[in-house]
Amino acid sequence: MKQPKEVLKTYFETGDKPTEQQFSDFIDSYHHVDSGIIVTNVVVDRLGNQVISLSNGSSFTIPKPSDHTDQNNTIRVVNLGVIRYSRSRLLPTEEDAIVDAINKLDPPLVVFDNEQIIFEFDLQTITAIDISDEILNENEPIMLTDEDIRS
Repeated sequence: MKQPKEVLKTYFETGDKPTEQQFSDFIDSYHHVDSGIIVTNVVVDRLGNQVISLSNGSSFTIPKPSDHTDQNNTIRVVNLGVIRYSRSRLLPTEEDAIVDAINKLDPPLVVFDNEQIIFEFDLQTITAIDISDEILNENEPIMLTDEDIRS
């Protein structure tokens, strides 16, 4: 049975050896002083919400996750790689443009592992890129922005 701290201290302050019951009371009453408020009970209600009771008498509820969330699958971010444009290939291919578009989605594209994804992009907006004003180094790749691709 739980006992106040003052009573528990008397078991050890007198120099006597505590009885089995006194030691049991000590264990039942123990929680770390630095813990402050502790969780005393966790119950799942009929709706699937978790009701958590605290040592100060208060409680709070954590709502059940929505039904469309599949907790047995992980979420992965789709990243198809980095596109680097070299001097010998100034225009992106259709595949490059698709990869670039997917990687730059904001927020990033996330899917559940069990979903099949079909991408549909309008590649007609990709036009030639004018880089005549830039000084090109033979070995240096050209990095293009979304604006370069869209213009």
